[in-house]
Amino acid sequence: MDALLIINMAIFAILFPLFAMEAGAAGLYLLDYAKYKKILTNYIGLTWEISGTFLVFFLVDFEATFPKMLPILGTIYLAPILLGSAFVIFRNAFLVYSEYASKSSIQKSEAKVYAFSTITAAFFFISIMSSTVTGTGVDLNTQSLDLPIILLNPYSIAIFIGLAAISLLCVLVFFDIYTNGYFIVAVPVATFSFLYALPAVPYLFNSAITDLWYLNIPPAILFMSMIVLHTKRSKLAKLFVFPWLAMSSVIFQLLEYPFLFGGAVNIADYLPSQASSSYIAPLTIIGAAILLIGLAVLLYARNLSNKKKHVGYRNYA
Repeated sequence: MDALLIINMAIFAILFPLFAMEAGAAGLYLLDYAKYKKILTNYIGLTWEISGTFLVFFLVDFEATFPKMLPILGTIYLAPILLGSAFVIFRNAFLVYSEYASKSSIQKSEAKVYAFSTITAAFFFISIMSSTVTGTGVDLNTQSLDLPIILLNPYSIAIFIGLAAISLLCVLVFFDIYTNGYFIVAVPVATFSFLYALPAVPYLFNSAITDLWYLNIPPAILFMSMIVLHTKRSKLAKLFVFPWLAMSSVIFQLLEYPFLFGGAVNIADYLPSQASSSYIAPLTIIGAAILLIGLAVLLYARNLSNKKKHVGYRNYA
């Protein structure tokens, strides 16, 4: 596998857990904002900054990795990209609005708009990703799509529901929230959604995932360990959340390797030349190092700020 592909997959493996966890937290906001506000507000504020940064980094790296493919994907998926981006803007705006709302009722309403926008944006982007795997609703000859089919075909909906259930499940585990009703529903819904969606990949057994079937074993072990530990109310369960989500994202990406659109497009045909790759990969690694240093400084500054606020409140009391 090309080094640029590995780097791009690694970046997505970081971005996906961050956004999935934020979407799961947004789901809890919609279900019961008052109950989960205190638990999730600080986390969402921090994750929103980091996931947004990694999203930009992923898109820039994607353009460098697939320079010939980006115009084609941009043309085909223009409508869902614009719609998803619009909800990302709503997500960003209403999260900030909710933090500075003067009344709790307004804060609740704006936080729920943020949550709805986050989940809706995720729906559009998941529909695009599932379509690139299966080719459903896409006409490559005319570089056009059937938007209702892409958004409303049963496989895209099943994948979205499954990911929503998984995101909710991971938030419950990570924050030690023992709500049996959500937990009992999330596990079977996630499982059956993905089992239903599998037939959407007719070329699955001719793709790389067949030769690398054993890669499914570590995520399966992590998932079962996470579930068992959470049911036993062990705090160790949260240690499995991000590694499991990262591994799962790699498995999904392997569905797109080496072919896209149900086997119609070979990824290798759209990679940059060897000469370009020789400097793109090192530059990306240097950019990633700078990004991680910047995020470390951000985390340190936020932690220091929170400590000062805590001391100030304590002294005032």
